[in-house]
Amino acid sequence: MELKIISTETGEELPPGEAGELCVCGPTVMKGYYRNEDASAHALKVHPDGRTWLHTGDIFSVDREGFYTFHSRQSRMLVVNGFNVFPEMVENAIMQIPGVAGCCAVGTSARIGGDRIAAVVLLKDDSEGQTPDSIRHACRSFLPDYAVPYRIVIMDVFPLTRVGKVDYRRIAREIGKS
Repeated sequence: MELKIISTETGEELPPGEAGELCVCGPTVMKGYYRNEDASAHALKVHPDGRTWLHTGDIFSVDREGFYTFHSRQSRMLVVNGFNVFPEMVENAIMQIPGVAGCCAVGTSARIGGDRIAAVVLLKDDSEGQTPDSIRHACRSFLPDYAVPYRIVIMDVFPLTRVGKVDYRRIAREIGKS
């Protein structure tokens, strides 16, 4: 099996350290989705090397030693004023702020510029009086301006899916309404 990381924009292979879509090629890769030619055409693509590669939809990076790191699903990637923003980048920044126990960043639609970033934050009991404004202000020291959430909502618990994962789709719907 062979793996490579490609740019989500150009399709070109990326050097170590850069994040892009993970593609897989080899004898155990599926030939396609059963009775679903559209899904097969979306996932399986012939590259310039003449071989068919499976596009996983997962964003990974690989280091110089060959270790792969998962970052996100490509479908969760946000485009803010032309910049790609992965929710995990925002979540990791917010998690560095004292008093924060958890974070889920989501995209909501903007009339101009693509997505807008919003974040739901859970605070620790000793949160030192963190407020949405103080969290947003702290984000400015960790994130570029385009990645700072326009809205931060503090909650007691995250809504969960039936299998116990954070329901980021529900969060996006609820934040997008208000």
